[in-house]
Amino acid sequence: MENKKILTIGAIIVVGALVVCCLICCVSMMKKKDGPMHMMSDGMVMGNNSMDMTSMMAGMNTALKGKTGEDFDKAFIDEMTIHHLGAVEMAELALTNAKHQEVKDLANAIIKAQTTEINQMKQWRASWFK
Repeated sequence: MENKKILTIGAIIVVGALVVCCLICCVSMMKKKDGPMHMMSDGMVMGNNSMDMTSMMAGMNTALKGKTGEDFDKAFIDEMTIHHLGAVEMAELALTNAKHQEVKDLANAIIKAQTTEINQMKQWRASWFK
């Protein structure tokens, strides 16, 4: 019983240390010299340069490479859902911050289309991958 308590306390300490390390890392990343950073709703930290988007897209593509059939479909749905959620989040910012009505109209169209697609992908995932 005593050993179990010690292991539990040890696990809590390790998890706490990992959380602190992650927070320190996120804060330092958000203060990068090449511009401000922001955290996406999925927890990914993005900068304001094209290399971050390129890296993110490369990561999504890497998650798909080598997969076929059911494994591909599941990974595709997971990655595309994250991608769409990011687009909706950006579009919502455009609704309140954009100057030009054309940008706001585009943002509304993105929110409508991608929300529909997110819901469809969530339904497929729930149905196909129980």
